[in-house]
Amino acid sequence: MRYRPCFQCLEEDMSARTIAMAARTPPSNHWRAPLVRPLCMGLAIVSLLVLCHGAGAAEPSDAAVVRVVLSDFSARTDTMSFHEDGVLLIQEQTLPWTKEKFDFMSLNREKSKCPISSGFVDAMVARNSDKDSAAALIPESPRWRVVRGASLASGIDMLDKTPDGDSIKSLAAVAKPAYSDDGNTALVLFHFRWSRHGAMAIYFAQKVDNAWKIACSELLFYP
Repeated sequence: MRYRPCFQCLEEDMSARTIAMAARTPPSNHWRAPLVRPLCMGLAIVSLLVLCHGAGAAEPSDAAVVRVVLSDFSARTDTMSFHEDGVLLIQEQTLPWTKEKFDFMSLNREKSKCPISSGFVDAMVARNSDKDSAAALIPESPRWRVVRGASLASGIDMLDKTPDGDSIKSLAAVAKPAYSDDGNTALVLFHFRWSRHGAMAIYFAQKVDNAWKIACSELLFYP
């Protein structure tokens, strides 16, 4: 099965119509239950106070946090991708966020295994009020790469192979991380494609012995 993606329109997947559909509970034969990794390390996410970092400010931990998150995601085999071992393509601009988008994308569900506190919502919105370059966030790796619209349009007409023949895992748009007050917990959100549809990845990372580790992750698939 092959399909033609809209490489320039990840945000169109979050249009009012698409988001409204995602916010409803669709028929069971069209709904994939969120895939969850258990909460661990005693992470008290709900009660954490978080810093409202400036939208344009780069944080020293950004690259390290994003690296551990992308390393985990790129190694997963439950992302519903055609090529789970393929390269992850990342949009050149970060994903902007609003409080309304959290509601539209059903990220504040009561039964969420990775609950996002209001403080983290505020911090995520503050850091991602507008698009920014993703290059500073994304460390180099053979498992993912930042791609530009021109390069996508020049040779990739299917979400399957790059012009060089590399298998594609997915196309993602990453938001800048939000941090807890002590700087030891980070929230990373990104939108990615599975089949012809969109999905969200929710990741909490925690700093342990000066190293970032995944504390909780959840994938939400929208029909």
